[in-house]
Parts: sequence; structure tokens; C-alpha cells
Amino acid sequence: MRRWIVAGVVVAALCSVLLGEGLAATSGQIEQRALDEMRAGRYAKAVELWQELLQRRPGQPAALYNLACCYSRTGELDAAALRLEEAYNAGMKDLELLQSDPDLESLRESRKGRALIDRLVSDAERIRRLRGVPGYFEAPVLGAIRVVPPKNMKKNRKYPLVMILHGHGANPENYVGLFERVASSLEAIVCAPYGPYPIPFERGHGYSWYPAPWLYKEVLDANSSAGDRALRSKGIELREQEISRDFVLAAIDHVEHELPVDRDKVFLMGHSEGGVLAYGLALEHPEIFRGLIVVGARLRESDAAPDALTNAAGRLEVMICHSRGDSAVSYDHATKADKTLKDAGIRSKVYSYEGGHGLTAELAQTIGRWIAARSKN
Repeated sequence: MRRWIVAGVVVAALCSVLLGEGLAATSGQIEQRALDEMRAGRYAKAVELWQELLQRRPGQPAALYNLACCYSRTGELDAAALRLEEAYNAGMKDLELLQSDPDLESLRESRKGRALIDRLVSDAERIRRLRGVPGYFEAPVLGAIRVVPPKNMKKNRKYPLVMILHGHGANPENYVGLFERVASSLEAIVCAPYGPYPIPFERGHGYSWYPAPWLYKEVLDANSSAGDRALRSKGIELREQEISRDFVLAAIDHVEHELPVDRDKVFLMGHSEGGVLAYGLALEHPEIFRGLIVVGARLRESDAAPDALTNAAGRLEVMICHSRGDSAVSYDHATKADKTLKDAGIRSKVYSYEGGHGLTAELAQTIGRWIAARSKN
């Protein structure tokens, strides 16, 4: 029996050992007990434990999936179907398990369950296609990128390029829905490189465009004075900022070399930390980009230097997208950036949307239309 579990169990189990016996069970202990009950065939008891875990961690895909398996084993097929779809929507998109996990056999044999699983498998395969083909390009370090070409791409035709920069701790996989909606709005090549700085699992995993402050501390001499450490830290930050910009430019060059890109229609989009990088890169090189889209990001004073703003005036158009409910980056950053850009003669407009710090389906469609309108000859 293969089980779909989360890596956090190891951390939680270690915590339980350190806490000792006699204290309330940790989430990791509950998860391990639920798995043990399933291995022993005591599915009713496992159901209770998975439900308890979901009260602590609502929406956890592993718990939802394993709960669906238990319901399938006990013959509660409607409940199994409900939980399986919830698990899928929460991120459990393992095609092999959906199609062959023996714990789901009863569900697959029912008409309703078979229809559900076929639909989920079809959707998972569609998403896998939308993720694009992984590739590599040469930069200061070897870079990885996801490329989604337009359907029925013709070699004798040039296409707009949309380069998407993910947020801190994210990766291109988190933007599959955006790929789809942008691709449905216009025929374009959509690309998303992975940030050059992998984040360790214990610090959240994912990728970043800049090394985090804790990394500075680890590479600086602990015996240096506070002032010296601050100067050296600033030097590292400026150098890594330059590396990240070169990294993205190398990714653009790679795609333009490999695919039929219309170099007059290159769009740069950045979300959160990726938006910070996108601001600086587009203002430094306005000759490269037809348009800039930033979502939930701030414009740093260092990127809004007078020379950079003057250079971009009349050459760059900026779409600033920000949710009024963004708790990570306040909405004031959007209006402040808009005023700074307009005062410098740069075309800019703020697009407000409902939601938090992330992207919504409606916003993705709006971005797609904005790009499409500026891709026309």
C-alpha cells in the first residue's frame, strides 16, 4: 500500500520525541497513528484520526487523500468522492495514485467514482502540459526555466514573449493557472524561470531571487564590527541583485534564441519579490520590454533613481496590480509607485482587485487582455 504523505511528518515526529510522553499528541503523531491504522486495516479508526488532523490542518491534501482512501475501503463512496476531489483541488495531482492506488479500487469501480477519477486525471494531464517543457540556460549559475509555447506554433511566425518572475518561496509550478489564462487570451510564448537561490526545506522550500538576510549572516565574518558587517552585507545584496537581473536577461536571450520570439513584443511580469526584481530590470532596460506588469510588489527607491526614470520615460508602460486586502505588501506601495512613475513621464495605471497577496483568476484574465491589447501590430 502506497501512501501519500507530507515531508513535515519527520519534523513533527522529531518534536514529539523531544516533548516526551504524556503531552497532547502532535499533528505528526496523529498522522503516523492514522497511517498505522490503515496498514492494519482498521479504516474506521483511521477515519477518526484523519478527521482530527484536518481539524488542526484544514485543507491538508495528504489527509484529505488518505481519508478518501479510507472511505473507499469502508464502502462510503459518496464521502470518498467528495474527499478525493477536495484533495485534488488542494494539490494532490499524482496521476499514478489516482489511477492505480488499491485503496481507491472500490471508488474506481463505481460509475460515479470512475467518472470523477477520469475527470481528475484528464485535468492533471492538462496541467502537466501547461507546465511546459523544462529547459536550462547559461547564466552566472545554471538556470532552469519552464516554457509554454502557443498551440500549433508555426516556425515562420513571430510570437510575443511573456516572462513571469515568481514570488519568494514559490516556483513556476505555482503559476500554471496564469499560464493557461494568458495563453487563452493571446497567442504567446509564456516562460517562467526558477529563481537562482533555492530555499532550504526547513525554511519553507521554493526559490528566491535574492539571498535572504540569514544567508548574509552565515557568510559574513562573525568577528567583524557591526558597521563592517553592515557594509559587507550591503555589498553582497547589490552584487546578488546584479546577478538576479543578469539571470533573467540570460533567460530571455535563451528563449529568443530557441523559439520564434517577436523581440518588439517582450513583456515582463513579476509577482511579489519577482515584482520587485521586475521593476528594477524594466526601468534599467526599457528598450527590451513592450510592457511591465507587477503584482503585489513595491518599487524600491534604489530602482527609482532619476536617471533610470528619465531613461524609461516614453518607452515603458506599466500595469500595477494590487489587492486592497494585501496584508504582505500594503496597497500604498501601488499608489506611491504609480505617482513616482507618472511624475517621471512613464505611462502607468493601478488595477485594484479583490483578494489577498496572491493572484486571482479574474486578475489573470485582466492581465491577459492587457498584454493582448499591446501585442497587436
